[in-house]
Amino acid sequence: MTQSKFFTSTQIANATWQITGTAGENAYLLEGKKSALLIDTLTGAGNLKAFCRELTDLPITVAITHGHVDHAGGVYDFGECFIHPEDIPHMYTDGNVKRRKEFIDARHNGSSFVQEGDFTPPSPVWTFPIYDGSVFDPGDRRVETVGVPGHSRGSLVFIDFNTRIAFLGDAVNTNTLLYLRDSTGIPEYKQGLLHFKARLKETGAVDTFWSGHGKKPLPLVIVDEALCLCDKILAGTDDAEEVSDKAPKPVYYARRRDTCTEFSANIGYNKEWIQKAPVPLLPPLSPPATVAAHGHADE
Repeated sequence: MTQSKFFTSTQIANATWQITGTAGENAYLLEGKKSALLIDTLTGAGNLKAFCRELTDLPITVAITHGHVDHAGGVYDFGECFIHPEDIPHMYTDGNVKRRKEFIDARHNGSSFVQEGDFTPPSPVWTFPIYDGSVFDPGDRRVETVGVPGHSRGSLVFIDFNTRIAFLGDAVNTNTLLYLRDSTGIPEYKQGLLHFKARLKETGAVDTFWSGHGKKPLPLVIVDEALCLCDKILAGTDDAEEVSDKAPKPVYYARRRDTCTEFSANIGYNKEWIQKAPVPLLPPLSPPATVAAHGHADE
């Protein structure tokens, strides 16, 4: 374990580290033979790039599961990243220092746990597009993306064929939030989960899930649990536990939270947006490319 004021790293598999930030959010560093792949960048307190240098000397390619503040907030330490185009706007709207500080402080009972000077100020980031089916190759290590629109429209899961781990971001977990303005409706999310489930079956390459939050792996059955909850929400037979502290609109949880374990799927949603009309995702400008060790798409 490597620890600093802002980060804690734990090796979870061969050449694979979970890096946890000050708000309990997770990033993952995967080392190949020629470069390292960093999946997500936390909320941005402290210098994540410098911390990663304590774990690897190889060039680092940054890829983002989705553009929310607790996953893309540290991207300004690197100046470039791979991200689905649908989520680029969120990377910037959530990127101001005040927003990032408030997010972390809220996880510490509102105390000033971090100072504004602890953050790298937002600046233009060189972004490279990735989509469903993009492939990273940091050297003798294949990592493939799977699109699971739901929590955000550009949400991606990363499958590492070497360690047989899927890195979920917030695509499916114990607290999947679908009441955000950039979330999809329930039917679109269900289709994303079915696509993910089909890819898992096709590849047979995953034994373990690691999420953007939490210190323990999640069971593969969580995908089936989330699909079941989608069906119950659509049928109006879910628990629909109302939560009053999720302003501005009432939020409902498909499963009563006092019946859940730390490994159970749950979905928070807005009843007015259950059938939110799908928005076509931006089409790739070209077929998904393999990202080589140097961090740029192969031509």
